[in-house]
Amino acid sequence: MAHADAADVRDAYRTAMAATVDTVLRSGRFAPGDRVVNYCAGNGIESLAIARRVAPDGVVYAVDNDRHRLARLTVLLDKHRLTPVVRPWLGNAMAAAHPPAVPTHVTCLFGLHHLRDARLATRRWAGASSPATRLVTADWGPAWDPDIEERPVPVLPAVAQEWRQVRAVTVEFRLPATAPAARPVVLRTNANAVSASVVVRDWTGEAS
Repeated sequence: MAHADAADVRDAYRTAMAATVDTVLRSGRFAPGDRVVNYCAGNGIESLAIARRVAPDGVVYAVDNDRHRLARLTVLLDKHRLTPVVRPWLGNAMAAAHPPAVPTHVTCLFGLHHLRDARLATRRWAGASSPATRLVTADWGPAWDPDIEERPVPVLPAVAQEWRQVRAVTVEFRLPATAPAARPVVLRTNANAVSASVVVRDWTGEAS
């Protein structure tokens, strides 16, 4: 039963990730030829999805401070034939990366809450961008039991005032009770499954 529960949790998160990445791509309006700096790139799944959208002439700079993650990303790039599109970049997201060309997009998916000071980091990213650069972020919202609770208002990491928010889209999905994010709700409400969310925010450096 434990193996089945683990598989259910993986499937739930895989579904949530796919829906989030699809929302990110639509919200950010990525197109072939775009230049993207993806901070907190992690295992590279999001970088691969963005790379497919901006290929063949675009580029994704996948920034992460973990050499091992970037090494795994390099293997994935070779497997998916995306090495010409994605550039692994060893660096700390608290310091802006300076690729050869000004980015059309900056992304940080599930990474802002890991930063020491998200407001300062995003201010530095703005300084390395142009007013036309788009910033797209994705952050987990809290889980809840929809049978007895209203969806809570998420408390999201702050972004520097140099960015003006254009839109926010909430992606909702179901989590089995065995998922780590579901456990506090399950203990509180005795739910068999809970709802969870990801908030995708789209920003621009242009004044309103």
